[in-house]
Amino acid sequence: MEVTPLDVEEFDPSTATTLLDLPDSLILKVFSYLNKFKDIGSLAKTNWRFNGICDDEILWRNLFHRHFHVGVGLFPGPSYYASWRSEFRRLIDDTPSIEVEEVIKHTDQVLHVSFSHDGKRFATSAKDGQIVVWRSGHPVREEFSKNMKFFSWKYTQFSQFNESDTLLLVSGVLFGHHSTSGEICVLSLKDGFQLQCRVQSKPYDIFGTWYSDMFFLSGKHQWLNNMVSKSVIWLNMASQESQSEHAAVINELYTFYNPKASSVRSLMIANCVDGPEVDGNSSPQDKNMPKDRKPSESPSCSKDTRTGNPLSSLQTERQNLFQINSQEHQGPAAGLQDPNWQHRDNIANIDYSEEFRNTRPYSYRNETPGVDESLSGGIMRGGRGGTSTTSSSMEDLLYSDDMDAVEDDATSSSTSPDEDKNRRGASVEEDYILDGREKLLIFTCSSETYTPHRIGFKRIKPMTFNGRIDPGPSVRERIEEYKRRRQMELDGVDEPDINWANYEAVADRFDKVDHIVDLHGHIIGMALSPDHRYLYVNSRPWPEGYTISNPLDPPPIASEIDIHVIDLKTITQVGRMRQAHRAYTPNEECFFIFLDTCDKFVASGAEDKHGYVWDRHYGISLIKLPHNDVVNSVAFNPMNSHMLVTVSDDNTIKIWRSRAQCRRLGLDVPTMKKGTTLYDLRKGRVSTKVS
Repeated sequence: MEVTPLDVEEFDPSTATTLLDLPDSLILKVFSYLNKFKDIGSLAKTNWRFNGICDDEILWRNLFHRHFHVGVGLFPGPSYYASWRSEFRRLIDDTPSIEVEEVIKHTDQVLHVSFSHDGKRFATSAKDGQIVVWRSGHPVREEFSKNMKFFSWKYTQFSQFNESDTLLLVSGVLFGHHSTSGEICVLSLKDGFQLQCRVQSKPYDIFGTWYSDMFFLSGKHQWLNNMVSKSVIWLNMASQESQSEHAAVINELYTFYNPKASSVRSLMIANCVDGPEVDGNSSPQDKNMPKDRKPSESPSCSKDTRTGNPLSSLQTERQNLFQINSQEHQGPAAGLQDPNWQHRDNIANIDYSEEFRNTRPYSYRNETPGVDESLSGGIMRGGRGGTSTTSSSMEDLLYSDDMDAVEDDATSSSTSPDEDKNRRGASVEEDYILDGREKLLIFTCSSETYTPHRIGFKRIKPMTFNGRIDPGPSVRERIEEYKRRRQMELDGVDEPDINWANYEAVADRFDKVDHIVDLHGHIIGMALSPDHRYLYVNSRPWPEGYTISNPLDPPPIASEIDIHVIDLKTITQVGRMRQAHRAYTPNEECFFIFLDTCDKFVASGAEDKHGYVWDRHYGISLIKLPHNDVVNSVAFNPMNSHMLVTVSDDNTIKIWRSRAQCRRLGLDVPTMKKGTTLYDLRKGRVSTKVS
């Protein structure tokens, strides 16, 4: 309903005996002082006129800004739905805030959780060595499990489903007192969780990631001298070849230079979004072209403790590193900082840049959350230029039961053996295109110390997989090489030494990193937005202006975790939240805190025994979800953002669902445990003036 000031000019106060005698604009003025949305819903039930006024868009806009403490100037219009009433309802009704299940399956700390792309499954990794796959209906139920200690694993730490949700990549840490080695296994979700392949990785927190539906990336770290190393990124087939001894199952992708006891870690693949390129260079198999290369720098961290998911400690492998003069290994990393990189310094929930707020990553959704457009004809929009709702209760509309049912389809996508064979090309001894889409390789790295404080970006053009193993030198060539080396030994001539510390002298042996972003803090987690446009990063900042004199002595890290938001289209920071949530461990004990995003929300674990949820569009701190110990990882159901899973050092898996979904499932919400709302705890008020 549209309310205009003309009503006031025509109004005679002497004729008013009840509130109903007042013009609409004055009634709206009175209603604007109501601070509780439930009061507006109650008034809407009284009569048709109040119902129309309570549907006014300005009323809901001001109530939204006041209730959630959002500045009017920052968000003059709604960001997700087209009306403020729908936005208000989304943040109240669609946020996963009700604890519907607490699952106890693992016997030790649960370190990671990940969802399948269809939302029907999720997987949990834990320090008891198990990887467990669950069906995500209500209640959740166990579908597969495997104890990876059978393969000499210390524990499982990470998992990821492939695009077709037929395979699960699992990463773990191998046994050893100071082990930095890990292994990646691929398990089939179609064939009873059977093992498909095993690939070693080093360090173990390189994790591994899917490149395409049937190929994944792994990494291998190798020392070149006391402070310099290289990281080789491998492209692996997700199944072992059994029909030909000449067919390759692994190709070398990139080789990166690591100064100052660092290493590439936390591999991630994003599909490139349309727009200006991230300065992509040659495809990795252009080995015959000259390599204009600069180093990729990276990190290494903490010893294995009984708390959380610790970073690997490559520096412990090299005891003599402590005697090395750090001035000898400066490396060329300083020149790699991306010129487009910008820091944002305002302290807010998530301080988004003006460009981000004006971009609107999504078009407006259906006006009523969860209601199909074909069914929404009877629920008409109100507010400026609109009509009032046909419902007799705004409160009923705010809490109507309109969420789609939770699917628990026990059938999984199936692929015939012939299709599977053709897709993976396992027996084809020739080159073939892996994926026609351009990709962006993302990883953490370092330049000043061994701990990860930078993010590297490398654009990957569509490429072919070399399906045939290179036979290498012939027998004749090997004999000639042996004779040459033998003669050099007899003549007392040594092979020339390579000075790996001098990057310029060896730059042609390594691949160039397209962009480097320095966060000046210890990076402990990364997550992509569903459209692969934005990268969300958990980081524990260093003291401002701190000078690193010894790469083996990193700066102290803050007890708070910052969240950075990076636009992958431009490699620019578009948002930052300072002191988003808590962490207490020092550098040598620092571990991963994984975060996740969906279209509507951002969530993260924390060391203060809570998971946290923010609105992705307004940056509002919405709710914190309690556990009894550190929350290591969180994951939204990608097909249903009403569902969130959190896992913790308290050995539990908690399933959180929204109020709307709980009503749909017939759950008794008032009797269930709930998270703590955070916007009610914030200080400050927003003007209640109606404009």
